[in-house]
Amino acid sequence: EIRYEVIFKEIDRLGYAGWVGCEYKPLASVEEGLKWVKSMGLSL
Repeated sequence: EIRYEVIFKEIDRLGYAGWVGCEYKPLASVEEGLKWVKSMGLSL
């Protein structure tokens, strides 16, 4: 299991200001599929 919240926090801590790509295949609508972004305190 990959703990993405840990990875994103480390990227932020290191001061990375570039883009990060996340590929996924949503099971429902795009909006539903992207709810995880907000739950981790991230934005698009």
